[in-house]
Amino acid sequence: MDAVEHDGVAALTSHVPHVTASALVLAIAGSREPAPLSRLCGSGFRDTTRVASGDAGMWRDIVETNAAPVAAGLRETAQRLTEFAEQIEGQDFDAVEQGLAAAARLRNRLLSTSNRMKDSMSGSKVIAIDGPSASGKSTVSKGVAAAREALYVDSGSLYRGMTWKVLEAGADPEDEPAVVDVLENAEWTFRVEDGAVRFAIDGTDPGEAIRGEAVRENVSYVARIPAVREAIVAHLRAMKSLGDLVVEGRDIGSVVFPDSPWKFYLDADPVERARRRNAELVQTEAESSVEQVMDSLKRRDHLDSTRKTAPLLVPVGSTLIDSTYMTLPQVIERVLELVEG
Repeated sequence: MDAVEHDGVAALTSHVPHVTASALVLAIAGSREPAPLSRLCGSGFRDTTRVASGDAGMWRDIVETNAAPVAAGLRETAQRLTEFAEQIEGQDFDAVEQGLAAAARLRNRLLSTSNRMKDSMSGSKVIAIDGPSASGKSTVSKGVAAAREALYVDSGSLYRGMTWKVLEAGADPEDEPAVVDVLENAEWTFRVEDGAVRFAIDGTDPGEAIRGEAVRENVSYVARIPAVREAIVAHLRAMKSLGDLVVEGRDIGSVVFPDSPWKFYLDADPVERARRRNAELVQTEAESSVEQVMDSLKRRDHLDSTRKTAPLLVPVGSTLIDSTYMTLPQVIERVLELVEG
């Protein structure tokens, strides 16, 4: 693009958002005591205003050299804000919802295009394997990763790790503000070990503690919180810098890596799923039974399928594999056939 077009696009995608973020901070906090606000400042405020912490002198120079496009973009932003304010004051919440929905669609389109461009440049490949609990995702994903010499990523372990941290902190997994507070104060680190991506939270690797009953029974409550999902999705996407990935979970092909050309959804008859999971649990939990596991899986499926953020579903463009009457090696072979094609 030529210089004039470049300046116009840069104004809309970088310079106007920066000044808008600064205006938002001033509007919300400029004339108020910070202490009461800071107690309630969550991820929404943090993420929306992050760029407002930039160097003021540098940004003065940027705005000064691109003044006309920046001013025009700010006036358009002010007009949109005025429209929202008038709709809210007039109790026209249908119009508000339409505006919010239109913005969500546009943002997803913009960032989807941006992510595809970044992915094409990065060269790393992602095989996405989704499905409900006990559908064989873990074993299949590990087998595919080993065959492809890719890194295995268990996205569910991150949600279980977050649940473990919430329980360790003494917070209620069903109390969203309390969970978000734990999330915002937790520091995650990642490493590659034995062909898989592993993590620690605040310097501690929870290990097998994330497989315990308390975590298992509470993880769906934590995982359905939007702020938790946003943070973990960001962690998962950042793992592409580590190399080729085989990622298993419940929204990998639909949300985390929707543009992957290799998306699979594994499923099996509920009774078979319960039998498989019980066979794993009886080795550590003597009281486990197929009936108990079936009830637990039903609750988990219901919570996963009905949550508002990234519900469990068959991703568009994915290949559905019913493993009820297949051995896990057969499923692995099928996935490899389709990938290598």
